[in-house]
Amino acid sequence: MKVMAHRGYSGVYPENTMLSFREAVKVGCDAIEMDVHETRDGRLVVIHDERLAACYKGKYAPEHIPSFDEYCEWASGESVGHNIEIKTDKIYYHDIERKIWATIERYGLEHKVMFSSFNHFSLRRILEISGNAVEVGALVLEDSIGGFPGYYCQQAGFACYHPPIELLTDENVRDCKEHGVKMN
Repeated sequence: MKVMAHRGYSGVYPENTMLSFREAVKVGCDAIEMDVHETRDGRLVVIHDERLAACYKGKYAPEHIPSFDEYCEWASGESVGHNIEIKTDKIYYHDIERKIWATIERYGLEHKVMFSSFNHFSLRRILEISGNAVEVGALVLEDSIGGFPGYYCQQAGFACYHPPIELLTDENVRDCKEHGVKMN
């Protein structure tokens, strides 16, 4: 089993901040999951929601929203893996997948990353852009892929299935194993 720090060490520190990422590495996580959006002016940023919202108010010094470049520059010096969630499920940012991959290449992170998204088109695009050089995981909120997640992921070229806990059933686990699909 590997420990993936969801949005960094978000149980204690403000999520998707450099502070939460650094602290997750300090406590020994194997990988960090983080979210990437694009701003109106075309910059890639690390944030979960489409809009700004404050959390942990007053508990820590103010943390800025990191740019994806800032995250990747830091990540290039760390040994942990990175699960980059492409946030295109509510708003689709034109060609965001190409921008993300170009940044990954610029920092030499191609072999330390995987991608996930609720928008499975974005996963197909990142596979195409990378020459199928990375693992991707299909995020789902409900049983929207018909009860055969392993078959679905295998046919789509997705190495992993990322279900909510409610879909972590014996049948779904069996189907993923039968089709050589990992579950996260």
